[in-house]
Amino acid sequence: MAKSAHYRLLGPVRVHHRGRELDPGSPQQSAVLALLLLAEGRPVTLEQLVWSMWGESAPRAAGATVRTYLSRLRHLVPGGGWSSVVQTVRGGYHRSRPVPPAR
Repeated sequence: MAKSAHYRLLGPVRVHHRGRELDPGSPQQSAVLALLLLAEGRPVTLEQLVWSMWGESAPRAAGATVRTYLSRLRHLVPGGGWSSVVQTVRGGYHRSRPVPPAR
């Protein structure tokens, strides 16, 4: 049975999976992960992520940059599946919640 990843938000963003620490990526990518974790399962729109990252000074390619971070975060936890870090949902993105295996 696979275990979910564990996250730490105080101090640097840290990700642990199966007793191993995983690299959440650049500070900006870690910030996207932190924003999703702080949303506690509520969808976060691409616009909200861009605004949270850059505010009014968002570069023209900010949306594409955030999508790149999201794509990299999807592959952070080995094996993907229900332990994937990010899911696309209606209205945006959220930190996926572990789904218990079928009995």
